[in-house]
Amino acid sequence: MRELVRYPAFLWLLAAGGASSLAGWALGIALSVQVYELTHSPLTTSALLICSLAPSVLLGTFAGVVGDRVSRVRLLKTASWLRVVIVASLWFSSGTNLPWIFTVPVLQSAAMAFFIPAHQATIAQVVPGRLLAAATGLNSATVNTTRLIAPALGGLSISVLGFEGTTAVVSVLLLISAVLIGRVKVANQKNGTHGSSVLRDWIEGLKELKANRDSSAITVLQSMDAWKEGIVSALFPVLMLGVIGTSPAVMGVINSSFALTAIVGGIACPLIVQRYGYRTPIAVGATTTGALLLVLIWLPNTPMALTIWFLSGFPFTVSWVACNTLLLLTTKEHLRARTVGTLGSLYGFHSLAAAAIAGVTAELYGVLPILIVAGTIQSLAGPMYRTMSRRLNADPGSRR
Repeated sequence: MRELVRYPAFLWLLAAGGASSLAGWALGIALSVQVYELTHSPLTTSALLICSLAPSVLLGTFAGVVGDRVSRVRLLKTASWLRVVIVASLWFSSGTNLPWIFTVPVLQSAAMAFFIPAHQATIAQVVPGRLLAAATGLNSATVNTTRLIAPALGGLSISVLGFEGTTAVVSVLLLISAVLIGRVKVANQKNGTHGSSVLRDWIEGLKELKANRDSSAITVLQSMDAWKEGIVSALFPVLMLGVIGTSPAVMGVINSSFALTAIVGGIACPLIVQRYGYRTPIAVGATTTGALLLVLIWLPNTPMALTIWFLSGFPFTVSWVACNTLLLLTTKEHLRARTVGTLGSLYGFHSLAAAAIAGVTAELYGVLPILIVAGTIQSLAGPMYRTMSRRLNADPGSRR
């Protein structure tokens, strides 16, 4: 990882992504707490997540194509400044204005649909392939460091400063991220479009995703993970505040505890894939995360929630970092943004469907039975991926 300091563009991207993530986590906690406190409804809380997921479903693939056709850095700058304006608008609105509270996640998600694939593809562009696992691992560690701080910050901030004060803090963080993105300088990217239409570029990306067997296996894994994540994200505030009975501040601390071991997972991932390759850590990490969630459902209390979220960080992060690094390594450079965008759309679609179903079914059957389904799906994702990956060529990361 020491070699990464020789690539200043990556360092600016890393810092900007960290500030952006810090803002995103804090805002997410603030919005979910505010909506639950106003409505006390699992269905309405789930609807907030649906609003944040819908744009990524609709725009993710298109945004990826745009990221491969235009300057990715320029796209990052535009999306970053739009986010500043969008969140700042919350400061001027009433904390009880539910229509606008639900509108802001939609606009934020639309901007992020363009930001995320461009950010990941740019990281792969500015560092050599041999350092990509280290770069994505360090990026993950940075994001999880913000996850360690931000949920607790969001819960504490909304308790001390109120909803409007918290949105002001988030706006400043997004402003810092936009300024840092402005420092990124990279060589012209290879787009490979040569005057082709957007539709043709989109189809080319889909063909690459289908033809690339690694991408196909990753798509199945991430789709199953999306169902787990959609359910858990939708019902997490209800589980913590309603079933277990924690306060918003404690809920933020529990969420943050995930990051303690996730940071270690991001840093350790390059060493793990060097020893075991990419595919085994991806499968083992996914299954372990699902099994831990099932333990929490069996014993739903505050100490157990803190323990499970803490233990889940390492296996989930190793699996996620290895998965996304393998995707970038096995995708042609001029197709990377659209591949990431397409997978993002699929992930968002499955998460949205899961969140919608979770909100409705939790009203009928309770929160815990629905979370059992989430844990079971995640536990099966690892074996499913490993079965598919056995048909692939030699693992690019393994030294065995």
